[in-house]
Amino acid sequence: ALELIAGYDVVVDGSDNFPTRYLVNDACVILGKALIYGAVQKFEGQISVFNYRGGPNYRDLFPNPPPPGAVPSCAEGGVLGVLPGVIGTMQATEAIKVLLGKGDTLSGRLLIYDAMRMRFHEVKLAPRPDAAKVTSLIDYEGFCGQKAAEGAGAKRKAAERFSRVSVGEASRRLAEGWAPYVLDVRSKAEAAIVSLPFVDALRPHRQMAHIAPTLPRDRDLLVHCKAGVRSEAACEALVEL
Repeated sequence: ALELIAGYDVVVDGSDNFPTRYLVNDACVILGKALIYGAVQKFEGQISVFNYRGGPNYRDLFPNPPPPGAVPSCAEGGVLGVLPGVIGTMQATEAIKVLLGKGDTLSGRLLIYDAMRMRFHEVKLAPRPDAAKVTSLIDYEGFCGQKAAEGAGAKRKAAERFSRVSVGEASRRLAEGWAPYVLDVRSKAEAAIVSLPFVDALRPHRQMAHIAPTLPRDRDLLVHCKAGVRSEAACEALVEL
């Protein structure tokens, strides 16, 4: 990464995963390169300029990565089709300003775009006085996934107590008279766009501890989301309760 970035004046980050974001940030800090940050999810986007003229970097905004699976991926949560174009255009604007040394950049500011309400919000950022100095690159997959590794054994045991059902198999079994309790673990916003007509309950996957006492014990439980990641997390949480 250092060799790749060294030949450029500005880096524009359009990555969609935390290991790459931390890697690119640290490489820019070590090499003294400005980083134009952009991120999108569902109907919201963020943009800022990091490591520019003594300003904050990505680690000042997010000192530590979230636990694996805590943030839905674009495939799970979805992204408004035009949103990457909006954020990307603003990133290009900031890159031009940095290269020319003109105008007021977003260094020290995080701009949040809410497409549903067509509003912009701004959050001030500053370098963290207690932040450790970045002097070398590390194992970013391990840095962002260490909690997952620690819980891998427990997850394997939990997975033995439930099974995956494909859409085709579920459809066939339902047609044959199968009557499970259907739990949708997506968000309300996702359910408002499209939802199964026979869902019994809609609860985000992080709320399993609250909903567990209300679930029937005399019926099969069919848990679903968009891509399977959140439903698997919900099942793991339920069998551990």
